[in-house]
Amino acid sequence: MPTIEEVVWTAYSVSVEGLKAKDAQEQVPSLLSQCRFNPLTDRPLIRAPDGRFSAPVSQLINRKLSPGGLPRLK
Repeated sequence: MPTIEEVVWTAYSVSVEGLKAKDAQEQVPSLLSQCRFNPLTDRPLIRAPDGRFSAPVSQLINRKLSPGGLPRLK
């Protein structure tokens, strides 16, 4: 069974580079720039190079921790 730290690293956080890559994958017309895709909805924590976490939109953590957002552990 995975530890809490492993779940946070794999299901709840993303590196800065990973966040930029995920955002770049989404093609959104410029007229909809305010309604853009938010890559933080999938992984609400940003992992800094030193291992610390940042939560730019803290409300997304609650959403991810709700029953519908919990990962399926095997």
